Amino acid sequence: MQHKSWFLTVSVALGLALGSAALAGGGAPVRIFGTWEVTAYRFGDGISVGENGARPNVGRILTYSANRAVSNETCAAPTYSLGRATAQAFLEDYRTSLTSVGIRGNAVDTVTVRCAGNDWTEFGATVFRVSVREALTVWDGVYYVLERRGN
Repeated sequence: MQHKSWFLTVSVALGLALGSAALAGGGAPVRIFGTWEVTAYRFGDGISVGENGARPNVGRILTYSANRAVSNETCAAPTYSLGRATAQAFLEDYRTSLTSVGIRGNAVDTVTVRCAGNDWTEFGATVFRVSVREALTVWDGVYYVLERRGN
């Protein structure tokens, strides 16, 4: 009996630890922890704010870590949900194709940031992984290119 109790305790603790790490991005397949800079923007097939509305966001810095996410506002209690959008789901959700915003392939890895258990409605709250050092975020119909700074 004691072995079963010990095994159950260790299994639950390990499961919680691994689950928390995945939500926080530790060891997650899509890594966004670090500092990112908006270096360019792209327009999809839908309506957007246009060049004049997009241009001022170039140069913005976004920071993601286990303890905070920083955009216009700082979130001191972020959680990160990992997902994968197929080309069809992306088209339905964002009314544009993956290829129109420069994403090759039939799917894209996504990270959604929430703050203190609520939707985070800041620039950079949804991130699409393009490569290890490049990602996109969408705001007002514009897809902004994010480049990782540092390691």
